[in-house]
Amino acid sequence: MIKKFLLPGIFVCFSLGIIAQDTQRPSKNASDGVPLRDKIYFGGGLGATFGSYTRIAVYPLIGIRVTDDFRTGMQLAYEYINDKRYYINYDGSNYGLGIFAQYNVLPQLFFHLEPAIWNYNGYYLFDQNDRVWVPYFFVGAGLSQQIGRNSIAYIQVKFDIIQHEKSPYSSWAPLFDVGVGIGL
Repeated sequence: MIKKFLLPGIFVCFSLGIIAQDTQRPSKNASDGVPLRDKIYFGGGLGATFGSYTRIAVYPLIGIRVTDDFRTGMQLAYEYINDKRYYINYDGSNYGLGIFAQYNVLPQLFFHLEPAIWNYNGYYLFDQNDRVWVPYFFVGAGLSQQIGRNSIAYIQVKFDIIQHEKSPYSSWAPLFDVGVGIGL
């Protein structure tokens, strides 16, 4: 059953996210005299897959630059899924919430922690319940590279260390995020 979700999981993980986020490093420590409104940033991600498996996803986020190297925030998630690949025709949505923290150990290398909880339609997970809550605790790392005055490119890999029995992801499968950050 989990193998049936491997291909959609790969599409989800490799969806290109275009985000608006904090891309400029300030000249001094972010906590030294900078007004709160200048520490806050907004962004998110978009994802889409079309065909016999259709997924349209929106992931808005709000973050705060605590220091030059440490950021934290919250990300919401909504996915519309239409899956016609198997003997069932699933049409529904998933939604979730995650709290993240990122710490730059080098200008281009960061560590990532993200406890999250997602609500899936139980039918999508071959469960009898209407909706199913699935907790995650993602741990990972990534690389980012400045590609312009207000933009970065990044790649991130993370793993779920909870491994909940209702998770649609294969056991200990890495999740990859690839994207471009655009500071507005």
